[in-house]
This record gives sequence, C-alpha cells and structure tokens, in this order.
Amino acid sequence: MLFAAIYIACTAFTFTDFTDILSIGAAVSFAFSIVQTESWRYRLIVFANPIFWIAYDIVIAAPIPMMVTHGIAAAAVFVGIIRLDIKKLFAVKTVK
Repeated sequence: MLFAAIYIACTAFTFTDFTDILSIGAAVSFAFSIVQTESWRYRLIVFANPIFWIAYDIVIAAPIPMMVTHGIAAAAVFVGIIRLDIKKLFAVKTVK
C-alpha cells in the first residue's frame, strides 16, 4: 500500500488533467489487487484495471489495438467472474 500512497502523492503534485485520474485509478487498482487474499476480491479489483485503461484510451484517442487489448483483458476477467464467482453465488447445494 506504500506504492499506492506514493503514487497518489506524486500524481497530486504533478496533476494536469482528467487523464491523470484515470491512470492513477488503473495503477492503484493493480496495487490493491496484489494484496488480496480472496480470489473473488482479486478478480473484482483486477476487472477495474482494464476499465480505467479503456476510459483512458478513449479520452486520449489511443490507437484501436490498445483498446482491443484492454477490452480482451476486461472480457477475460469478466468471464472468470461469471464462471467462478457468480455460479458459486447462485449454486444450489445438494443434501446427501
């Protein structure tokens, strides 16, 4: 969490526009994802990372391949959330 605090402080010091907020959101979400002990929390936080980058790509008019790459990452994490977390949430437990 020291990284997140230093990164936020440096960004606040050098803040120029809205794109700084998007990049800090991506960096901090990644830093928070690393320290998660439960896999469902990790997947939810990791899902936020490419979403921040997609928004950043749209704002700065980034090349399409960058948006596609971040979109594929977001889709992969979303499929993992559905496959591993949502199915468990709604699974019917059988009694033996």
